[in-house]
Amino acid sequence: EIEINGVSTHPGGGKNRMINSITVAQELNSLLPAWETPAHTELREGYYHLSVLQGTTEHTHMEYILRDHDAEILEKRKQILRDAAAFINERYGKPLATVVIQDQYRNMAAKIRPHMHLIANAVAAANACGLEGRESGPVRGGTDGATLSYNGLPCPNLGTGCENAHGRFEYAVVEDMEKCAEVIARLIDIYGEK
Repeated sequence: EIEINGVSTHPGGGKNRMINSITVAQELNSLLPAWETPAHTELREGYYHLSVLQGTTEHTHMEYILRDHDAEILEKRKQILRDAAAFINERYGKPLATVVIQDQYRNMAAKIRPHMHLIANAVAAANACGLEGRESGPVRGGTDGATLSYNGLPCPNLGTGCENAHGRFEYAVVEDMEKCAEVIARLIDIYGEK
């Protein structure tokens, strides 16, 4: 999260006094790598995602999601964001931008690798239900699975049957959801047999 504090004045008397926090927020965002956003990356490519921008002349609130499959590169992304805020503060000669970074979750691969039976059994369950079970490769999401995995319950992501996830036109087909439930029931059977 980034908070930008501007200086609001009447526009008629704003010369050399007004600092529009929305404009400062735009400047800060322009300091980040333009092609490292979800709209320009895929697979294991990391990104900066400006997900919230709310502001007035006096104050703007920004929220970013920073993602990378590599923990070291993720730390560099955090520093780039901090450096952008420091540049803005130096440019204006006052502390306009404040950055607070809170880790949400990490890539779950490190927690799943020691338990690859989870993947093998998920593939077997999907195959048993008439689907083409396969390991999908990198997943650019999975908050629940990653959170559970880092809290001691390794939990790979399974398909849910939804389309256009997190978009205005997200939907799920009942038959696809039923098939997902069938796969989960089969997984329960597989683990019950062991």
